[in-house]
Amino acid sequence: MKKTILTLIAILSLTPLFAQIRQSVGFQFGFEQDIFRYNTNNYLQPKKLTQYQLLNGGQVGLAYEILFWKGLGIYVNANYAYTTKVEKLTPAMANDYQTQTITKYHSINIPLHLQYKILLADQTWITIYVGPTFQYAISREAVQVHEQPILKYATIGQEKNNTFRYTFNYYTVHSDSEFNKYSDADGDFRRDFNRFNPLMGFGIALQFHQFYLRGGYNFGIANNYYDRTQTKEEWSRRARNDQWSIAIGWYFAYTE
Repeated sequence: MKKTILTLIAILSLTPLFAQIRQSVGFQFGFEQDIFRYNTNNYLQPKKLTQYQLLNGGQVGLAYEILFWKGLGIYVNANYAYTTKVEKLTPAMANDYQTQTITKYHSINIPLHLQYKILLADQTWITIYVGPTFQYAISREAVQVHEQPILKYATIGQEKNNTFRYTFNYYTVHSDSEFNKYSDADGDFRRDFNRFNPLMGFGIALQFHQFYLRGGYNFGIANNYYDRTQTKEEWSRRARNDQWSIAIGWYFAYTE
């Protein structure tokens, strides 16, 4: 009996706390930039990530927010992101190959943020947050198109471009071109990058009624490079994937 009474007292003491729990479910979309940073093939400076590639695109997904006490709570989002970059190399000579590289990156991102929401005015809040994001790469592929204007036939005016295409997969190290093909099944090649990428970030959000604007920056916290074709004595390759995003969202279901 005494144990039952103590249990009831404990539940009643927690009731005001749980009564303050508020939950929201929403939809969001926005801009995302993925930043791939690399070091040079120089074992003397293995930690300097001096090379980088910027991929721009968008994201779309669902969001869930729960507030435990006043403005303190957790925000979880699951989104699909697609970013890309087109790079053109200007040839030195008029008859040299013109090279265009198109990089496409597909990923799933799951942020898990600890946040605090501050009421600014009626139905208007500002939120600050910090926490990890778990990113999984669906695919990342670079397609290079090489084109060289040449005179294919002797007849004047019947010119034809000499064109070939080269495709490279960053995760399976599968290459496909008109001249050669190889994959990690050959044994001499291994995956260059991990698909799983943990990040740690921070940001800010502004909400008016059910609509919000949320943006932040995430730092890659792990070496994303996975090349094993070279020994550590020759050089230590490193890579880090960062990202930043800004999204517009709408909470279509929520509790007061």
